[in-house]
Amino acid sequence: MAITGILWVVLGVVVSSSARKNQNLSFIQGGAGVLIVLAALPGLFFTSIPGWLTTVCIFLSGVGNYTIFLVMKRAMESGPNGLTWAIIQSAFTIPFIMGITFFHVNCSLFRLAGLLLLLTATVLMGCCGQKQNNGEGFSRKWLIFTVTGFVLAGLNQCCANLPSYFTGHEEIDFSGLWVRSGLGGAGTAAAWLLHGLKRRENFQGGSCGKGIILMTISTLIASVTLFCGLDQLASAGAGAIGYPIAMGITIAAFLLYSILILHERLSPTALASILLCLCGIVLLTA
Repeated sequence: MAITGILWVVLGVVVSSSARKNQNLSFIQGGAGVLIVLAALPGLFFTSIPGWLTTVCIFLSGVGNYTIFLVMKRAMESGPNGLTWAIIQSAFTIPFIMGITFFHVNCSLFRLAGLLLLLTATVLMGCCGQKQNNGEGFSRKWLIFTVTGFVLAGLNQCCANLPSYFTGHEEIDFSGLWVRSGLGGAGTAAAWLLHGLKRRENFQGGSCGKGIILMTISTLIASVTLFCGLDQLASAGAGAIGYPIAMGITIAAFLLYSILILHERLSPTALASILLCLCGIVLLTA
């Protein structure tokens, strides 16, 4: 799960770069989805396609990823990249609640306190968002896109997490995990093609080759490590803490990227909210 969190930072960098350089993120995602499907096809020679419920969940997760990244790009265009990433990734509170409510994952006082800290941190992040370096102050457009991304990300993570509760007690099969990655890529590619029927410019890539390669490699590897980690945690009765571990790392790492590389200035309130977020993650995994 830690490796997954680090790899997801690469996806955040691709989305952030496309927002700053006005690149076609739809084309990047669609191209990566097609390459992921092609790369995963050989896995079918060594394993079978998962059950229909797992297949549907992972396919919908791929569709969700496509939509979330487009919403995230719009938010990053109108607001701070670091806070946008942190708020949307904080949506792992939703699959955490799902695990406690429907799959009887233990909810200790530490985990309950961690959940409350995360929700508090998310509210603070939403209240301190500002458009960088233009003096406009609070951006309603940024908040709308960010909150929308938060909700979509939470539902999407539920879709990705559900198969681990169905298969958590089975032996980990690398070929099966590889095929699951392909199913997610198929969902992304299908969403791109369907979206392109209404918006033909989605098929015009321009200088997007680097973004496609980075997204393809990071998504393929991250999908395998993600499903492997979620399966093993679900088998141990701790499936709900998988996303908090990965997201905690990716939030902290992308924040460093936004400060050191993008030179974004975060207010004391924003930094305090992210610190609360990380403290909440530690309590959730206790």
